[in-house]
Amino acid sequence: MVTISRHLTPVLAIAWAVATIVANVVFALPQFALATSTTLQNLIPAAAGNELAPWIIGGVLALSSVMIVWGYESGSKGIRNFEMVVGVVVSSFFGVVAMLVIRGQIDVMGVLKGFIPRLQQLHEPTPQLAAVAAATGDHESIWRGIILA
Repeated sequence: MVTISRHLTPVLAIAWAVATIVANVVFALPQFALATSTTLQNLIPAAAGNELAPWIIGGVLALSSVMIVWGYESGSKGIRNFEMVVGVVVSSFFGVVAMLVIRGQIDVMGVLKGFIPRLQQLHEPTPQLAAVAAATGDHESIWRGIILA
């Protein structure tokens, strides 16, 4: 931030800092809720009714995050450890996807079909949205117009 302030303008440096904070609030904080619900649903379902559990999980996640960032700033060894953690997370994701595919819980053909564009949807809503619009009765044409807008 000092470099930006020195070479460009202090206003840009402050705007950069505020934008960074806003981006973290918008994109990073929801990850705590996602991780907490995932932990409570999949790893510790017995703690799902406990009001203290989300606070404990959030605290563990925050402490882990702070330790990882401090380690990253410690030099090449910290960066290597950080990259190893990222590699483990990415590998775990692919492992979960592979297990879901093997168990048949992911419709692979359905996912692949999603990559093929359906040009008729430019002029007609999807079958699911068409059913929802039809359920509004006399207002179906209004909703079809909103969906296709």
